Amino acid sequence: MNKKILLFIITLLLSFSLSSCNKKETDISITTTNIPTDSISDKEETTMKKELSDIVDFILDIDSDSEVKILQLTDIQIIDSRQSRYSNRLSQLEYEKWDTDTIDENAFKYMDFAVNASKPDLIVLTGDNVYGEFDDSGTSLEKLIKKMDSYKIPWCAVFGNHDNETTKGIDWTIKQYEDAEYSLFKRGNVEGNSNYSVAILNKGKLNSVLFMMDSNGCTFSQDDDNVVYKTAGYYPKQLEWFERTNQELKEYNNGENVPNTIYSHISVKSFADALYEKHDYLSERHGYSLYSGGKPIGGQFKPIKLDPNSDEDFGYLMVDFGSLLDAEYKLVNLAKKYGTLGFFFGHEHKNNISVVYEGIRYTYGTKTGTYDSNLQYMLGGTLINISNGELVVKHLYYQ
Repeated sequence: MNKKILLFIITLLLSFSLSSCNKKETDISITTTNIPTDSISDKEETTMKKELSDIVDFILDIDSDSEVKILQLTDIQIIDSRQSRYSNRLSQLEYEKWDTDTIDENAFKYMDFAVNASKPDLIVLTGDNVYGEFDDSGTSLEKLIKKMDSYKIPWCAVFGNHDNETTKGIDWTIKQYEDAEYSLFKRGNVEGNSNYSVAILNKGKLNSVLFMMDSNGCTFSQDDDNVVYKTAGYYPKQLEWFERTNQELKEYNNGENVPNTIYSHISVKSFADALYEKHDYLSERHGYSLYSGGKPIGGQFKPIKLDPNSDEDFGYLMVDFGSLLDAEYKLVNLAKKYGTLGFFFGHEHKNNISVVYEGIRYTYGTKTGTYDSNLQYMLGGTLINISNGELVVKHLYYQ
C-alpha cells in the first residue's frame, strides 16, 4: 500500500478516536463536588444539581400524605450497678434498684409505653442512652439496641455526655449503632461522633430534614481527646457542615429552605433567653437577673410550670440549666437562616419545658425511664409531628 495513503488512513482513525473520547466526557452527568466550577459553562452547571441522596446521609420515605410522627426518647441512661467501677459509687439502695436484671422495670416499660402511645414513623434517642461508666462489658448497649430493633421502626441516635465512657471505646460503640438492623446512624466526618442528616419523604415528597448533632462533652471518655471531644460545644466544622448541607438542600428545593429540626443532647443559650423574655426565668448562675435602675440586682432560680395542655409554651423547668452552649449564637443564627422549626434536647432529667422563641421551638424531651435522677410524674417520651412545614409537639406521660 502507498505510504501516503496509509498515513492518511491512520490520521483519520486517530482523529475519530480523539473526537469520540471528547464526546464521551461531555455526556457524563457530573455529581461530584470537587470539580473546579470556574471551568464549567452555565449549560454544564445545570447538570450538576445534586440529587437528594448526594446531600443527606439517609432518606426515609413513609406511607403518609403529609405528616411524619417522630418519637423522642431521651436519657434512658441504663445503669448496670454490677458493672460499677468503684465500690462507693452508688448507695446500697441505688445498687439494688439498678441491678442488671432491672432493665425492664427501669427503662423498657417506659419505652414500650411511648412507642405504643405514639406509633411513630421514626424514633430518635437524644443522648445518654447508656451510662457508659456502668457498661464496660458493652452488654447494656447491646440490650438497648436489641430492644430498639424489636419495634421494627427506623430509629436514630445522638450521643450524650455519658454514652462514650465505656472502656469498650468509641469505635466499638459506633459499630453497634451502625450495624443495628433498623438504625439510621452515621459517625460523620466533623467534630464529634454522631453528626448526620435524615431526609423524611411523604410518598416521595420531601417533608423535612432531621439533623443529628453531637454536643460533645464526654469528660470521662476513655478515648483520646481528638476522637471524643471532652469539652461540650458545637465546633466549627459541625457548623460548616450544617450550613453547607442546608445550602445544598435549598438549591435542591429550587431556592426555598427545607424545613428542618435539630436533635442534640445539651441545650443552647437561646433556650434560656426565651424563658427569660417570656416566662421570667432567673438564674444567678447563668447571668439572668432582675434589674433596678439599669443595674442587675440578681435573681434566684425558681421552677417554671406551664400549662401542659397549651399549644404554645408548655411543660416544666424544675431545675436550672446545667449547661448552655452556643453562647455566640452561631448555630442558632444558622438555624434562623435556614428555616429550622425546632431544637430537641435531653440532658436535664427534671425538665421538659417547650417554648417558641423568634420562630423556633426549643424543647427538652421528657426523660425515658428511672435510671439516675428523675421525677416520677415526668417520665415517658415526646411526640413530634411535622406536616406542611408546621411543627406540633406533645409530651407523653407514662401511665
